[in-house]
Amino acid sequence: MSQDEFSTVLNLISNPSRRLVLKSLSREPDYALRLSKELGFDQQLVSKHLEILEEGGILTSSFEHSATGPSRRVYTLSKGFSISLDFGPNLYYESLVKISPPRDGTNSLSEELKKIMMTEFSKRSLKDFSRLVQLIDKRLRELMIERSILIGLRSEVMGALRKTLIQQEREFDERRIIYHIFNEQNHDPHTISDGLNINEGTVKRILLGLRNELT
Repeated sequence: MSQDEFSTVLNLISNPSRRLVLKSLSREPDYALRLSKELGFDQQLVSKHLEILEEGGILTSSFEHSATGPSRRVYTLSKGFSISLDFGPNLYYESLVKISPPRDGTNSLSEELKKIMMTEFSKRSLKDFSRLVQLIDKRLRELMIERSILIGLRSEVMGALRKTLIQQEREFDERRIIYHIFNEQNHDPHTISDGLNINEGTVKRILLGLRNELT
């Protein structure tokens, strides 16, 4: 994930009305007039949000024939992302992950979906879908709790590191470079220099002094 990608997606979803449009389209494709009625927004406003999302590459559109009138442009949510931003004392972490279909045999939940999909449409039960969604949501809640605990622990570790570096009377730029290495897992002098706006020669000097401590 690049900083530009993260910023682009974050900007696209920063508008609350736009997120409501996305939420509606996450259920099924739709057209501007019906979306405006569903959301209680002016159709021109909805069309503008749809245009922005399509230009951002999140939506695609195509014309669909209507039996009751002229053809209409239908919008489809074509990409999915999981975006997270964690910040606090001793903590700043941003993540953008593209959501992909599960691979064959990923886990038991995928197998449950396969069983449903192998059944004829007319015989598929809402109860089976409901049970599977509940199992997935339960697992997601467990993972989010575990993630929250790990993030809290990481914050404590970085806080302990900060106090240690200060007590050891490390210079300011050295502390910044150490934080960068721990947070970005990157030792490249040029990247560090650009990211922290520190002279590359200074970065190389500090990295040389840290070499034995970090390897």
